[in-house]
Amino acid sequence: MISWIASYNGGSVITGYKILIRQSDNFTFSENVVDCAGSSPTIVSETKCTVPIVSLKNAPYSLPWGSHVYAKVSAINIIGSSAFSAVGNGA
Repeated sequence: MISWIASYNGGSVITGYKILIRQSDNFTFSENVVDCAGSSPTIVSETKCTVPIVSLKNAPYSLPWGSHVYAKVSAINIIGSSAFSAVGNGA
């Protein structure tokens, strides 16, 4: 599970998130819009999503079994997108 704490919204409701997961090269990040779509009202309200291990083991992530999962998140509202959070894995 990837989870985060919603930061200050600048006075405008957060309408979505951009959730990026780090790939096995330790540099490249990409979205998983199937399992962790930041535009989903449930994900927006719960500030979390679950990405199945099989998705993380396959391209583009290609993470070896037992790897830590690192992600960063940006909030989106009518004003625009926030800066991305620091990369973290919750450990």
